[in-house]
Amino acid sequence: MNDLHDFYENLGFPEIQAELNQKRIEIKNKGLLGKVIEKLRSYEHPIASILDVGGGSGVNLIFFSEVTGATKLYPIDIREPKTKLNGINYIKSAVEDLPSLNLPKFDAITMIEVIEHLLDPDKALENIVNLLNDHGVLILTTPNLGSMLNIILLLLGIQPPDTEVSLRKVYGRHFRRNGGQVAGHVHVFTVRALKEMLEAHGLRVISISTCGTTSNRDAPLLYRIASLLDRTFSHLFPYGGSKIIAVCSRNK
Repeated sequence: MNDLHDFYENLGFPEIQAELNQKRIEIKNKGLLGKVIEKLRSYEHPIASILDVGGGSGVNLIFFSEVTGATKLYPIDIREPKTKLNGINYIKSAVEDLPSLNLPKFDAITMIEVIEHLLDPDKALENIVNLLNDHGVLILTTPNLGSMLNIILLLLGIQPPDTEVSLRKVYGRHFRRNGGQVAGHVHVFTVRALKEMLEAHGLRVISISTCGTTSNRDAPLLYRIASLLDRTFSHLFPYGGSKIIAVCSRNK
């Protein structure tokens, strides 16, 4: 466990302005963050407070507050950003330690590409459910093990990009993302497995869907082709995209 904790603490944050610009492009291109924002915007109950698990620099919360009007914004992360944004209440802690922090309950909790990194996702979900208001919403995203791209890669004997066998090096595929940086994914879910786990922790799954990835124009040709195929598969097959988006509420 210490090895995994050290792995994440040693990862740095991108420069704030660069991260803001990159996420604006992702939203404009209707990427994953844009999909999360759509879910927040369309939620039926008011959202005044948001906890972003794995929220890092707090940049996501800037965009979330714009569409919800939320003013109580809390990112929680085991890493502390060097640059901090005004109006953001930073919490340096692991999600497993949430009960000891005496936090208030939240109208919305987001977990964007986080649960796959956790050694004990069950414990994390238990803690999160306890922090949701009665009409609160949890929006969670994670890689889709059952995506069409992954199925094709497995048939070709290639390790899918969102799965890993080592914290030290990428094995099983020739192409490398992010300069060959290991992502640290511990658990990778199918849509069915994620839905069953969420329901087992007392959550009502309002909706669960998949979407494809987006890529910038300056991305390598291989990545742009893969992204185009991914988005196409997400439209052709019910759960064909490489990213799962689940929207949940407390099952009262």
